[in-house]
Formats: sequence, structure tokens, C-alpha cells
Amino acid sequence: MVQGHGMEAYSPRDVIKVAGRLDIIQNVELWLGFLEDRNLSVHDYLGIEDSEYIQTVHRYLAEATSLYEKHFS
Repeated sequence: MVQGHGMEAYSPRDVIKVAGRLDIIQNVELWLGFLEDRNLSVHDYLGIEDSEYIQTVHRYLAEATSLYEKHFS
């Protein structure tokens, strides 16, 4: 469990939603998509194309860089 700002989060999905409510991240649906892609990637037998992984990594890197620059630099 993660607590802060009077909010509690029990799962990665909850953390993303709380981050959205606190305006730490702007696009909650995008971050939930990253989480879903991560969850699917651990089951690589599902036939997900390498190009899909690469696209997700590029989108995630851009969002994570933006998040870092906004809050930590």
C-alpha cells in the first residue's frame, strides 16, 4: 500500500489513478495502457509483435522523460 496526500493506493493501477488526481501525470489512460502493455509483455507467448513493444517503449520513454523534467529537474 502507498499512502500520501490523504490518498491510498493498493495496486499499480491505483497509483496511476492517484497520480492523475494529483496532477502528477496528465494522461491517466495512456499510463494505464503502459501498465497493460507491461502485463501483456510478460506473457510473450501471446504473439505480440516486437514492433508493438518498441512503440510502447518509445511512448513510455517520452512520457517518463516529460514527467521527470516537470517534477524533478
